[in-house]
Amino acid sequence: ESFSDFLSATETVKSISESDQQLLEELDQQHKELQALKDKLEKDKQELEDAKQDLEDQKAELVTAKADY
Repeated sequence: ESFSDFLSATETVKSISESDQQLLEELDQQHKELQALKDKLEKDKQELEDAKQDLEDQKAELVTAKADY
């Protein structure tokens, strides 16, 4: 009985360990995906800020041109 209990406990520990490893791999993959999304959002934000600045510059030029007439 003692040996069978030991084998059962060993199998339980092995099962838990495998499950934990799978969870860690899934978490790592999700972390990588979230980082990629964050990087893309930061790039998109920078592009929008650049476009906004371009529009503000164009508006300033138009106001100046209008004032010259």
